[in-house]
Amino acid sequence: MQNNTDIIKKAIKGNKRAFYSLIKEYTPYLYKIAYLHTKHEEDAKKIFEETIYNGFKNIHKLKSPSNFKIWITRILLNEIDYFLEYFGMIESEFEIEEHNIDLYNAIDILESKVKSVIVLRYYCNFTDEEISEILDINQSTINTFTRRAFKEIKELLKEECV
Repeated sequence: MQNNTDIIKKAIKGNKRAFYSLIKEYTPYLYKIAYLHTKHEEDAKKIFEETIYNGFKNIHKLKSPSNFKIWITRILLNEIDYFLEYFGMIESEFEIEEHNIDLYNAIDILESKVKSVIVLRYYCNFTDEEISEILDINQSTINTFTRRAFKEIKELLKEECV
């Protein structure tokens, strides 16, 4: 994703084509995050669509074009949380139905905020500073969540090996 400052400025001013251009470029990235959280194609599509709708409706509120990726990611994560709460999927994240747990499934079992930190850090390559801004938590909490995730994943994978 290249620097699209001019396109973002046009989108902020209400240019629909500019917004469409941005979304076209960010679609794989946004969909990937939604899918990593839900593991269901249709659910990820619904979340993605709601994110685009809310992004378009609120693009005029974006103060700095350089923060577009962080801003749209925050909207996406809010939509994911809303979706998971609404459909009662948050509680099911903690249930282990299969006996064979791999790393991918272990990450899926993590608490929602902890999982978001791991996905943003290791799958999307955000810095701690960017994650802090997206999730509205301080950087020391990000480190705490990361350590907690590693500990939980290690325990889950250790149980699997026994």
